[in-house]
Amino acid sequence: MKFKQNDGSLLAPGEHEREIAKFFGSLQVPASARMLAPEVCVMLFSNRSGSSLVCDYMRATGRFSGMGEPLNHPLVAQRSARHGIESFYGYLEWLMENVHKPGTMFGMKASADQALMMLSSGAIPTCYGRVNWLVAKRRDILAQAVSHSIAAQTDQWASFDDGNRKAPKYSYTGIKSQVLGVIESNRQIEEFCASSGIEPIEIFYEDFLDSPVEQTAALAERLGFSSVVVDPAHLKRKKQAGSLNREFMEKFRQDLDASSSDQDIKRILER
Repeated sequence: MKFKQNDGSLLAPGEHEREIAKFFGSLQVPASARMLAPEVCVMLFSNRSGSSLVCDYMRATGRFSGMGEPLNHPLVAQRSARHGIESFYGYLEWLMENVHKPGTMFGMKASADQALMMLSSGAIPTCYGRVNWLVAKRRDILAQAVSHSIAAQTDQWASFDDGNRKAPKYSYTGIKSQVLGVIESNRQIEEFCASSGIEPIEIFYEDFLDSPVEQTAALAERLGFSSVVVDPAHLKRKKQAGSLNREFMEKFRQDLDASSSDQDIKRILER
């Protein structure tokens, strides 16, 4: 499968694939492995894209389970060591037996390199009869980058996290790095989908925030579930952005206007 970087070279396996392969010795799923689920969904995402909020609402319908990030290599290693799991396929089996809830569609979040790992290992299509591909996006890349900058400093990645109580500080270079990271993550997702012949369902965070219940129902219907109801009692997350986010964004725009070397970034943000 071709998955190219900007210079045209093939994208090397990501950190998660390298570490999980090292942990198990191999990632390859045997061709004789049994199918684990007739249908699943995989949400491609970049950090702070709003994917966790969308997944929270999906779980609150009672029609979906999982929807976390089970392919993060520290989590894979921790669970496997604790439960005596000896292979990547064995780990995928464990997910279906312990994280998947009967009667629901199992789902997971994945970065582009994690999704590529699922294909290159043979997990897709061997383990799942049908994969519904979703992509969580934000139209406002700067807002996404500022959100990541603040969360990384406070260690408050969700509204229910206590964090470290540190007051985040504005950094032009730090936010610019996050902007470039979002751009690159989005590019990798687009390349992955294009090279794999995938036409994912796109979910824009801004649209979702306008009417989360209605958006969840519409998404569930596209995935084959009609007349779903979101149970508010099962919702854990709330929008986190506030006045500090807006302050950092305005300061960044001012500094970006004054920078003669970053006009390419400005043009991208203005699209």
